[in-house]
Amino acid sequence: MRYTEFEKAKAFFYSHTKNKKYDLNKIIFFMKEMDNFYKKIPVIHVVGTNGKGSISSTIASILWNAGYKTGLFTSPHLVNIRERIVVDGHWISEEEFCRIVSEISCFADEMNRKSGEYPTFFELMYSTAMRYFYNTGVDVAVLEAGLGGRLDATNISNPILTIITKIAYDHPKTLGNTLKKIAFEKADVIRKDSHVIVSPQRKDIFELISGIARERNSSLIYSKNKGKSGDITFDGRRFYQSAVFDNFGKVDLALIGNHQVENGATVIDACRVLKKIGYSIDDEAIKIGFKRNRWPGRLEYIRSESLKPEFRNNIRGIYIDGAHNANGMQALKKALKKIECGKLPVICGVLGDKGPRKLHKSLRNITDQLYITRPDSPRSIPSSELAEKFENCGLHVLYYSDDILKTFLQLKNSLTEPTDILICGSLYLVGEYKKLLCSEISEQTFISL
Repeated sequence: MRYTEFEKAKAFFYSHTKNKKYDLNKIIFFMKEMDNFYKKIPVIHVVGTNGKGSISSTIASILWNAGYKTGLFTSPHLVNIRERIVVDGHWISEEEFCRIVSEISCFADEMNRKSGEYPTFFELMYSTAMRYFYNTGVDVAVLEAGLGGRLDATNISNPILTIITKIAYDHPKTLGNTLKKIAFEKADVIRKDSHVIVSPQRKDIFELISGIARERNSSLIYSKNKGKSGDITFDGRRFYQSAVFDNFGKVDLALIGNHQVENGATVIDACRVLKKIGYSIDDEAIKIGFKRNRWPGRLEYIRSESLKPEFRNNIRGIYIDGAHNANGMQALKKALKKIECGKLPVICGVLGDKGPRKLHKSLRNITDQLYITRPDSPRSIPSSELAEKFENCGLHVLYYSDDILKTFLQLKNSLTEPTDILICGSLYLVGEYKKLLCSEISEQTFISL
């Protein structure tokens, strides 16, 4: 089918959200229908639980600043499905999105005719991204795995480098109910005779990953204790954090928090491997790449003047962060402490498959003014249920509503002077709030200096 309108092309993807069969057979069959063009694209594969997106976008920023035409595929999106597919820091255009969806929808129909199956939503997104990267002639594509790794659509590629970020409890119903089971699902992406970078892990998890790497004769670098965080500065528009890395020196990070220093060490080790296998990346490209990277929804600060006029009164600024599990919330707590912003009024909403497990421990240190709402997702926890769970954990909830606008206005109207607030708990939630509150959404992933 030929799509000329973006909303109709987008609807094509959402018509396939109920297909949740996790295996690689469909995507392999689908790509074979399209002559396996994806095999011609050099790929950096990023899997893990926390830090995948930050590391993926930073590496893409560095490669672009080093002169390489670079594709970046990430998920989920915050405000627009086109965010998932980026070349040289710019989202795919609506016109190009429609053109490629028109093409792949025909292949999807043909696959259904032959096999009786359709690709999943994520498989269609991956296919669209790879087709766009192929059509635009990227030199390299950075692919963030969606869920797990072993059975993720991104795992059909043969990467030049695999990065395994910090592994934590996530999607237990799909990936397994122990950290070791989850880690195996991630680490099984390691190819024979390949290059692997591993972010800091629990000891037994690292031993599992390194064991798989040894079995497959892969070269492994462990990015542990290789960076030290420094001061945080604010230039009137955004925060920067200085960091010093072993065998590299000082860098200004556009992403804030000790966890981002850990991520930065992983990125620098990745650049060393890329240089070793033939990529030309000088130190200046690395420094600028770190500073130009912008990863929305990860301790992002939105100034009052960037909000729609009706939402500005008594709002000095809004921190938004997609922290959705215990590790992510702990990292957010530490980052806010480093910024020295004190306790903040908080709006929180989470998805049911993530759950509020242990989130209350960090929230207690972040806020004593807690407002609960519900992300627009069938997987989200009703605000009344989440409020009850938090109350049972000893947190005091001031207000709850499934309506995100009502919740925001309730908080805003309680303020008596310009105040910073925090919205957290789910990338879906912070995306909804960005769309609701912001006067303009940038289509650029990398920032101007």
